[in-house]
Amino acid sequence: MINLIMGRPGGGKSYEAVVYHVIPAVQSGRKVITNLPLNLQAIEAAFGHQAVSLIKVIDTDFHGYGSDNKPFSSPDDYKDDWRSDDGKGSLVVVDEAHMVCGRDAKKDLLEFYSMHRHMGIDILLLTQSDRKLHRDVRDMIEIVYRCIKNTALGSDKTYTKKVLMGLRGDVVNTEQRKYEKAYFKFYQSHTASNSAVKEATASDVKPFWKSKLVFMLVICVILSVAGLFNLFKDGSPFGVKQVRVEPKVVPVPEVRQVKKEKVDMPAQSLLSFFPFLTDVSKAYITAMNVTRSGDKTTFDMLFKVFDKKDRYYVPDKTLADMQVKIQVINECLVKLMKDNQFVYLTCPPITDEKIKEDKKVSEVVSNSFLGSSDNGEAI
Repeated sequence: MINLIMGRPGGGKSYEAVVYHVIPAVQSGRKVITNLPLNLQAIEAAFGHQAVSLIKVIDTDFHGYGSDNKPFSSPDDYKDDWRSDDGKGSLVVVDEAHMVCGRDAKKDLLEFYSMHRHMGIDILLLTQSDRKLHRDVRDMIEIVYRCIKNTALGSDKTYTKKVLMGLRGDVVNTEQRKYEKAYFKFYQSHTASNSAVKEATASDVKPFWKSKLVFMLVICVILSVAGLFNLFKDGSPFGVKQVRVEPKVVPVPEVRQVKKEKVDMPAQSLLSFFPFLTDVSKAYITAMNVTRSGDKTTFDMLFKVFDKKDRYYVPDKTLADMQVKIQVINECLVKLMKDNQFVYLTCPPITDEKIKEDKKVSEVVSNSFLGSSDNGEAI
């Protein structure tokens, strides 16, 4: 899978990559190969030697302009023999990806990108704009994380993250994230200097709550509430004395009802969980993102739903809005529950087919782990 984090300089790309991709990967026991300027000593102090031993940092001179031998410009830079117990390869995180797979990307690198799934690796690209990337690479990107500065809102402590299904897809999730200072020590986003760099913000940009219009609106609300209070505190506003009649309370004998215990039953149709579709033939888990913050673990999931003609991508937040509860059992099995009905969803099934040519064991294992769609396409 090739994913993309993009945004303007200082928009939160490095923070997003380190906090929500690199650190969760090594915590789960997966190796990370990257040219991000990570502080390995700080990572080891926070997460232990086992975590830092899974990180391989490739030194990169981002100011060596015009060089043809930048890290990750050759397929050999991505190859690694490391495999997890379940056959998963490394996560490769490429900072300033437009320098190695831009419009003048090498042919052998483009061919490697098109076949990278056979090695079991995932690639995460960081760049300022997708237009700087080669057209073939852009077509292979599956999930896009767009990071946007919140300076227009007068805040340098937060950024907005939008998730898109591919560069041409719609926005499926929008979230405002806060910079946690505890993570800053794990990386250095400004590689041209050894000291911290704080960007200057526009002097005329202020938070909207500090504007004169909001201040006047608050004053008007306070005066209105005070006026209504004074108007009604002495009785009726029309000068008629109000007589309060206390209603007589008649005790009602308590009637005990025997509540029937509701038992969850298997759903007869997937439409119970996807009522916004007219027909649902099958549904699978197509993506799952695990986010860990301290002792809290959250899951972002994406489901692929099929009807007789089309397929749809439905995020878990859409199901939550439809009062559907989701229980994560493992990375390839979830339970959907609604109105005392339930159904289990899995990853797409593996299509067994006759092997026409001999294959390496590593290819078979990685393809089986990654799964395939009904027509044999990699998901």
